[in-house]
Amino acid sequence: QVHSPTIRIVEKLSSPSVIFPETDGLMTREKGVLLITKTADCVPILLWNKKDQIIAALHCGWRGFFRGILEAFEKTCHDQGYAPSNFSAFLGPHLLVEHFEVAEDFIEQIPENKRKFLIQEKNRARYDLGSAVTSTLRSFGIQELHNSEISTYNSRDYFSYRAWLK
Repeated sequence: QVHSPTIRIVEKLSSPSVIFPETDGLMTREKGVLLITKTADCVPILLWNKKDQIIAALHCGWRGFFRGILEAFEKTCHDQGYAPSNFSAFLGPHLLVEHFEVAEDFIEQIPENKRKFLIQEKNRARYDLGSAVTSTLRSFGIQELHNSEISTYNSRDYFSYRAWLK
């Protein structure tokens, strides 16, 4: 993953295992294809659309979120003739807001339309990426949305870059 807004449509694979570099989102209608995204503290998002028989996997870290990975997903859906509102979504384990402390250099990078998820208290600032992702997906009309609410920071089962640094 490269924290990009790039979505790729996966069709007719030439090999049973394919890696798509420079891509943070995959969509497919191909039967028997398993889509995988790797994350550390970023939000892995799995989406499915039973009506159109399509699935997607997105890697959504803060950089990709700021660069528009979710908006790229919505645009790709429209370009392919799929209503985003027909999708359901699952947010996997990610860095929850209580451990997502940020500094001024981070705050300066937040696009204006994504600042509402910044929580500033006395001497502490945090970013709520999980809520940001949920809110954005809901704005696309996605109603069935599940959040694992599992913190990578506290989990022994999932890697956390921030927990590793401490």
